[in-house]
Amino acid sequence: MFMRWRAALTDAVLAYLSLLYPPPGSYHDPVSASSVVFAGDSAGATLSLALLQVLLCKSAQRTIRFHGRSVKLPLPAGVTFLSAGGENTLCLPSWRTNAKYDIFNSDGWSYTRSDFPTCEIWPTNPPRCHVLCDADMLCHPLVSPALAKSWRGSPPMWFAGGQEMLGDSAKAAAEQAARQGVCVRFEEYEQMPHDFPIMTEKWPWAQTEDWWQSKRCMSEWARSCVVMAEGKELENGAIFVRLDQTVESVDVANLTGLSSEQIAEKAREAQKKFKPWYGTNVSPEKAEVQ
Repeated sequence: MFMRWRAALTDAVLAYLSLLYPPPGSYHDPVSASSVVFAGDSAGATLSLALLQVLLCKSAQRTIRFHGRSVKLPLPAGVTFLSAGGENTLCLPSWRTNAKYDIFNSDGWSYTRSDFPTCEIWPTNPPRCHVLCDADMLCHPLVSPALAKSWRGSPPMWFAGGQEMLGDSAKAAAEQAARQGVCVRFEEYEQMPHDFPIMTEKWPWAQTEDWWQSKRCMSEWARSCVVMAEGKELENGAIFVRLDQTVESVDVANLTGLSSEQIAEKAREAQKKFKPWYGTNVSPEKAEVQ
């Protein structure tokens, strides 16, 4: 079960190690962790959160083996996330309350709908409920890092996103880190959809050139990366950027209005409802009969 979804995370760990400790024949010199800032978008933000969880765990150990050498695994200078998800049961309120602003279908992911076309790799054999993993892994902190219990010791974290359906997932990770003393900057843009800063005019609903929010968000993202890489202090706190360009301060330690225990309980209850996907117009009941 674990092997099905960890390939991307393994790649990310190896890429980071290869930056810090280039194996023989590499085309670059070693890069200092203090000059590295992770930047993840959407699913890439979820991957970056999971990578940070791995590093927080492994950094407590003295060394690991990499290309025949014992090396340390230090934390980067900072981590940044645009439109982060990180909670794969879709149990949090924003999944429905923000649907009117977003680009997703509130019924869930398309690949689990009854009319979704089959192919040689989906449904899986044996069938499962999610492309990432089986249902019983959905609450694992490396699959849904927004459910991670601890971010203690993390480098500064910068989040930005629209008023989107996955918003509470990003907020859950951000507020948990803030409660544990991590420097967190969180920016939410009113009525903006998922990934709004990187949409182009080819997206029929996205008039990106007219969105001052896109320019502001990307500028703040770049500025934050530079601040982190230079070892300067990132501004701590959360803001809600309104359509009229006014900015409202928000409590970064209470973004969802839920405790971490309440969020975890919602995820566990949602996890129980996931069923394997057997194919187009095939219900679990019919599949069991067959």
